Amino acid sequence: MKFKTIMILLLFSFLIESCAGPGYGAIITASKSAGNYQVNIPQNNDVKMIKKGNSSVVTIFWLFSFGDASISTAMKNGNIDKLHHVDNQVFSFLGLIHIYTIHVYGE
Repeated sequence: MKFKTIMILLLFSFLIESCAGPGYGAIITASKSAGNYQVNIPQNNDVKMIKKGNSSVVTIFWLFSFGDASISTAMKNGNIDKLHHVDNQVFSFLGLIHIYTIHVYGE
């Protein structure tokens, strides 16, 4: 009976895992992608990528979530005034821990 209950809970967690966000794997996820953000960057982008700033949100077992993964916080953390581009990174382990990180680059 215990084994059956555990298997049902694992199956349920894998099924709802896809609702947590884009690109999460059932066991482990470690991926990077270009951010799809509405950021106004001038067409004549002469900004160099000399600084990097990060901001993250950590979620534990869909119950606790803490952090600030905003672009403005990442810019403050990297002491960036002019934005070149934004990327994001996802790490997930067994659907129990998710770490979503925003990376900003600029001057």
